[in-house]
Amino acid sequence: MSDRACHKLLQKFDFLIRDVEKTYPQAESERLARSDRKRQVGAGRRFSLHVWDRALLTLKYYRTYLTQDGLTHLFGITQGSISTNIGKMSPIIRDSLSLPQKLHKQACEATPIEDLRGFFPGMVALLDASVQPILRPQQPEAEKEHFSGKARMHTVKVQYTISFDGLIIH
Repeated sequence: MSDRACHKLLQKFDFLIRDVEKTYPQAESERLARSDRKRQVGAGRRFSLHVWDRALLTLKYYRTYLTQDGLTHLFGITQGSISTNIGKMSPIIRDSLSLPQKLHKQACEATPIEDLRGFFPGMVALLDASVQPILRPQQPEAEKEHFSGKARMHTVKVQYTISFDGLIIH
């Protein structure tokens, strides 16, 4: 990446972070003031990352499609904290980006590929991921690593990249 492109990217990130930092206190106070709270405001654990680190974590998750386990190594926090941060920061970042909620909802509901291409003209492929069942591994470490509590079976994660021509790229 050239210096000019890097500088432009940093400017965009800085602009986004300023907007997130403006809207974050209001969103956080609304979250803390909800009626079904079990603890008093101020109780509970503090976030170990600053707001811009949490925003970067969320953007990195959505942009690179790293697993939450992979992000634990980059940010030095647990997978549960990664999940919590993504869940709390996603609505704030979505409000700060130029993709309005109505357009976001329409894009999610677009069925034919041509409709989806209309929302994102530069898009060249679709990315999806799923889990695929495997036989139970014989080694205890591998067995523990591949067991999915949600699926209640041993699985591996599979990621697909498909071109608009229907060709599976990866």
